[in-house]
Amino acid sequence: RLCYHIDIEEAVLRSTVPRLLIQPLIENSVKHGFKDKDTLQISIYGSIYQNHIYIGVHDSGSGMSEMRLNEIIETFKSKENPDNYFGLYNLNQRLKLLYGDEGALRITSSSDGTNIVIKIPKEDINV
Repeated sequence: RLCYHIDIEEAVLRSTVPRLLIQPLIENSVKHGFKDKDTLQISIYGSIYQNHIYIGVHDSGSGMSEMRLNEIIETFKSKENPDNYFGLYNLNQRLKLLYGDEGALRITSSSDGTNIVIKIPKEDINV
């Protein structure tokens, strides 16, 4: 019922990134992706472009409404941890604490699934 594909450039594999960076993304894909589907495809990809590391998770679930997507994005602006979406909220906060404006979390969603991309500067860190 669950298939996955991993396509990560060798340079990304040699880079140091924060621990458990994509764990909440994959957890959300499994938790929410099976709601209306019998099978789920999860793709994990990573690349380096213009001195930034991009790591993404795409699932083939039913996606989310524009209203829900906007609600999630709005929680990122909050100073307090929300009761819902705390995994994404915490990940976004970690990125901002570690990288400031250089760290970003981008979410897109449609009826074909949800795609989340993490952008961090390419540097050696020990987290």
